Amino acid sequence: MIKIFSTKQFFNIATTTTKQFFNITTISKQIKIYNQDFNFSTTTPTIDKNKMKFNYPETRRDDSVFDIFKSTEKGSVKIYDPYRHLEDQQSPETKKWVDEENKITRSFLDQDDSSEKISSEIMKMLNFERFDWFRRRGSKLFFSRNPNTLNQNIIYLIDIDQITMSGDGRSSAKGFEKAIEFLNPNTYSKDGTWSLKSFIISKSGDYVCFSYSKAGSDWEEIAVKKIITTNELKTNKDDEEEKEDIKKKNCLHYAVVDLPDSINWCKFTTIYWDENETGFIYNRYPKPEKVTDQDKGTETDSTLNNKVYYHRLGDANESFDRLVFESPENPQWILSANFSHDHKSLFITAFRDCNIEHNLYVIRNFQDAINNRSAFKVETLIDNFDACYSYIANTPQGEYFFLTNLSAPFNRLISIQLKEDQPIIPNSKNPLVYKEIIPEKDYVLESVSRSAQEKFYVSYQKHVQDIIEVYDFNGKYLKDIKLPGPGSASLSASEYHDHIFINFSNLVSPSVTYYMDSKNDQLLLFKEPHIEGFKSSDYECKQVFYESPKDKTKIPMFIAYKKTTDISSGNAPTYMTGYGGFNISYTQSFSIRNIYFLSKFNGIFVIANIRGGGEYGKAWHEAGSKKNKQNCFDDFIGAAEYLIKENYTNQNKLAVRGGSNGGLLMGAISNQRPDLFKCVVADVGVMDMLRFHLHTIGANWVSDYGRSDNPDDFDVLIKYSPLNNIPNDSNQYPSIMLCTGDHDDRVIPAHSYKFISELQYQLGKKVDTPLLIRVDKDSGHGAGKGLSKQNHEIADIFNFFSKVLNIKLNF
Repeated sequence: MIKIFSTKQFFNIATTTTKQFFNITTISKQIKIYNQDFNFSTTTPTIDKNKMKFNYPETRRDDSVFDIFKSTEKGSVKIYDPYRHLEDQQSPETKKWVDEENKITRSFLDQDDSSEKISSEIMKMLNFERFDWFRRRGSKLFFSRNPNTLNQNIIYLIDIDQITMSGDGRSSAKGFEKAIEFLNPNTYSKDGTWSLKSFIISKSGDYVCFSYSKAGSDWEEIAVKKIITTNELKTNKDDEEEKEDIKKKNCLHYAVVDLPDSINWCKFTTIYWDENETGFIYNRYPKPEKVTDQDKGTETDSTLNNKVYYHRLGDANESFDRLVFESPENPQWILSANFSHDHKSLFITAFRDCNIEHNLYVIRNFQDAINNRSAFKVETLIDNFDACYSYIANTPQGEYFFLTNLSAPFNRLISIQLKEDQPIIPNSKNPLVYKEIIPEKDYVLESVSRSAQEKFYVSYQKHVQDIIEVYDFNGKYLKDIKLPGPGSASLSASEYHDHIFINFSNLVSPSVTYYMDSKNDQLLLFKEPHIEGFKSSDYECKQVFYESPKDKTKIPMFIAYKKTTDISSGNAPTYMTGYGGFNISYTQSFSIRNIYFLSKFNGIFVIANIRGGGEYGKAWHEAGSKKNKQNCFDDFIGAAEYLIKENYTNQNKLAVRGGSNGGLLMGAISNQRPDLFKCVVADVGVMDMLRFHLHTIGANWVSDYGRSDNPDDFDVLIKYSPLNNIPNDSNQYPSIMLCTGDHDDRVIPAHSYKFISELQYQLGKKVDTPLLIRVDKDSGHGAGKGLSKQNHEIADIFNFFSKVLNIKLNF
């Protein structure tokens, strides 16, 4: 499946609202120089449980640290940054500070054994067999499965003939117990900190290239496995008839061989096999200075100079690999490369930031160049970042299909003619000529897939609900794929075969896999989970639309609850989340943990689809970006006010949570409306909006945020940056817990370290509410986190909810 959101994997900083602006005068009160110096506390922090007073660690402040920023409104502005030393997360002082903060957080959470009991109960609910994805090559079927409560899913391999499907397509396929274990991440680390990042199967299915990360870092390593097929029978008997009978049942099996190839220092990499399966294309960075393999994920320097390489099988490591493409004059670009389906063209995509618009280059002499018969000839297709062009397919006649937002904010499918014997010379006077295949609609075209049949499977998103339509290569509409109901569908198809798998779920329905043969497009049940004691029919999910409080924009919102919950009493415990950034749509997905909240708390779960995401295309994204970022906070505040006004809940029963860009959302709304939210959890949030662009991959986020060294952008950022807008004259603030990981090299943990230090300094003696931080060791931004770590984290969060919302949980 080709998705237009090709940058999401590295810019979901997830992968998951204000009544007032703070003007410069107000801000100046919060950034004044503090003359008192603090030494790091060496005593164990304590809590007075009766009065809820917290003796926070006295974090050292260095009031000599400041920056001068240029402001369009105010000229030169001095901003103090007394906790900058916490950006050095490897220093003994910072490590000791983390331990002290974790102690006080645990002192609050561990007043009883609620975290342990919640974790145990959720783990019991997770004790069921579940499948993530299925991918087919010839007769080989690879799939991801967790048999119960393993930290990481296991990848299995089976011959398709060993699987039987029901004749009517109404019950799950059988025979998966005959699969062999292909790759088990749990054997690499007992605590689940070894996680699979990508899994790329060659055309024949004889080779698999996969990348993995450790301790939650974005750094990836690449390894390769080879599959050997054997027809040897699992019997010593000579009876030919019996052999034939066994062969039909369980004869074909596979042996898996680990190849010695090992590639290091990849991040956000894309991998594509070459035509002859003798090697693959990938992208990586230079090895950072002073960073060892053990330190990966703890560095804070900017990540620069991404390059595209070719690795030939049999070469030991990356030092042997052939450089294919680089752009040294643009060190912040992030590159990716993919072959056309006939391998005649190698497309190279260059992103300059988080926006999906990119430059596009093509190499059409790859085979000659890789065999040292010529140099790589790079031809420019697009060099002005005017739109996104995601390659989908091509015909033998040289018609190349691209998913694009060119003059189409909701996206469309076009084709460009690229003939082998003609050079490509696009320029402002002679742009590439394209033909429209599938026109733009008034809702978002999200992705396009194709199978071996000359058909396109087009996924649309209409009011944050998925629709799948089928077209031929001429753009003729053929049919709709009827999905089980409103929800989210992910479609997996390949040009190599006609077998399509669709995963479907929503907030109250577990993910079910359907199978479809592209020859007839009939949707059949393939695999569904069985969760003991759970019935989807006991729960309900509805979508409502509310008005953002300032400009009255209609915002969609999902509300899920158990049917026995009283949703009109104004007293239901409510867990609300949102994201609002980077063109990423917050769609429905099933979570046992959310179901646990609905049942255990007798509560409501809410997703507010605020502006800044991709729910309604480019305009919706831009309405929550840069100078319009305040709309995100207004929208989220409006969601809370709607829930209270419509008598779902009240301020004392309202808990909110968001991660990454959603963590920024949590910090901003806590500062701007401390009266509205009782409980806030901010995961891996971007809290220092004046320095985010200086660390790791942060410079690429300027497409959504702008950057503080631009005077106009500074005037926007300084008004909502959570670190710089704590309401220090307030005697009210939400109970807040920041969550981060010490190996987060996307949003470095210093964002949370500095924010909680400033909160505790300014408000710690003024408010009775807990201002806490939870730092998880050997964890990163969240992707690939093992089940046990996920469970401990959510148990602590739900424990925090229950204590703050004053809800007694019965165990």
